[in-house]
Amino acid sequence: MLSGARERGLGWLLIEAACAAIAKEPKNGLAGWVRMMPVQTRRPLTASQLAKDHTFQVLKITTTWVLIYAVLLRLIVWWPYHLWRVSRERKARHWLGE
Repeated sequence: MLSGARERGLGWLLIEAACAAIAKEPKNGLAGWVRMMPVQTRRPLTASQLAKDHTFQVLKITTTWVLIYAVLLRLIVWWPYHLWRVSRERKARHWLGE
């Protein structure tokens, strides 16, 4: 094991040692791998707290969609103006003989 670790560097020695230690541990389902701790549950939310939470979520979603539609509206307004401006500049160059 050491000869292979020397060729590949010392980092591989640590990885090989960890893999060997894991392979030796008994595997009794998930109980041997996952440490479970008791969790204290919260009290259920009141109607007022739920109403505030849902109001905030609706406002957040509405604000997001307003911002998205504002970017789209800006593109819809900007694109025809851009085409008009470019065609106007081309006509001006043509008249000037460039």
